[in-house]
Amino acid sequence: MPPTTSERSKPTYHALVTGYGPFSIVTDNPSWRAVVPLHNTLIHTDSATIHVTAIGPLEVTYSTILSVVPGLHARPPQLPPLNSEYAPMPEPVIAPPPEGYDLTFHLGAGRNGALSIEQVGHKTGYRSPGVDGKMAPVVAVTSNRLGQASAAEQFETERLRQGTKGPNGNALDDDVISANAKPEPSHGFAKGYECFPEELRTEVDVPGLIKHLEQQGETRVVASVDAGHFLCDFICFGSLAESQRPLFGPPSDTKAKRSKSLFMHVPHDEHEPHTIEEMTEAARQMIAWVCTKEKALPI
Repeated sequence: MPPTTSERSKPTYHALVTGYGPFSIVTDNPSWRAVVPLHNTLIHTDSATIHVTAIGPLEVTYSTILSVVPGLHARPPQLPPLNSEYAPMPEPVIAPPPEGYDLTFHLGAGRNGALSIEQVGHKTGYRSPGVDGKMAPVVAVTSNRLGQASAAEQFETERLRQGTKGPNGNALDDDVISANAKPEPSHGFAKGYECFPEELRTEVDVPGLIKHLEQQGETRVVASVDAGHFLCDFICFGSLAESQRPLFGPPSDTKAKRSKSLFMHVPHDEHEPHTIEEMTEAARQMIAWVCTKEKALPI
């Protein structure tokens, strides 16, 4: 059915969503399964229409994130060709809007129990290898994250030990220092990210977003500041950094629109407690609210 006159008069926003492929014991990643149904769909609200594009599944490696994420925030955005044995890139391939996306939204598989909206991404302190056995780049400075690892990082480390080999081909706990040990050397974002602080916070009003979800009946959602120091945390920080680069980098004469950036962990087991369909619907509700209820980011 063609759009009505009122629909044609509404502004159109563009959202990009990503999900990850398999890793360790997560052989069929729910973050990607939840993203695929959103590809090339329109979300109609009272005030706007939102076009959604999905790309992935992203390989769970640091090199993938470093090569893909900057292009997502470029003007115009640059979408990478992704070839995965796990699942094909969804079709049709949609050309990105020249002025950029209004929202760049990333999903990953986290702990069971709730949807977890991550408010903070971390620059350094990455102690576990990706699925290719390689670590994040070595950072020239020593991480200030010493001592006891967070609960989320301990969860990630234990999950990886169940199915991931370390860089030398041995069991992960033979190759990689324990989550409570001092990292030597420190790994994380290095060249090109020197201007950024150790933590970046999303500019999305997460408490307001959660209140909206609860009003829609989705109460199994929490805010978090501990994304786990693995690839989910890595893409969280990387996307926030590219979104906020004009705020921390050298001054520019270009007044391009900045894309809001957000990351959400979904339960890594379906029905614990969400179904894939419920994850997809929650993501749809979040996209609609962030694109239409919040003010545009300052340039």
